Amino acid sequence: MMKIDKIFGDKKGNTIIYILLAVGILMLIMSSSLTDSVTPKEAPELLSCPLSKQTEKILSEIKGVGSVSVMISYAEGSTEGKEGIFSTTQENTNSTVQGVLIVADGGGNPSVREKIMRAAKAALGVESHKIEVFERKEKQ
Repeated sequence: MMKIDKIFGDKKGNTIIYILLAVGILMLIMSSSLTDSVTPKEAPELLSCPLSKQTEKILSEIKGVGSVSVMISYAEGSTEGKEGIFSTTQENTNSTVQGVLIVADGGGNPSVREKIMRAAKAALGVESHKIEVFERKEKQ
């Protein structure tokens, strides 16, 4: 402590530095304990893709669709027919949508299924062959 006092010379200034240092260390400890406390139940929510959530919301507004779940698969760095690393959570301008999986209450009805396909194709800008729609199983 004596060396620090000699470096800064001002006792009042040192007190402020000590307080800031203590606050910084406390913040580091708190932030690491928060990230360690994530339970497996919370993890999928933290990794969820905003585009999937937006797509779910808009598709559920279509008449007959009902409740919807959407998963979007991306390939990073896909070039000249070579497949990249697949991810369902990463969205950026370098990502290429490889596929869209949609599970909906009304997915078993052919006309509703067609509406879902057209809406997903328009919203996500992907070809129809990259979109799969399934009917949600009945709750028991």
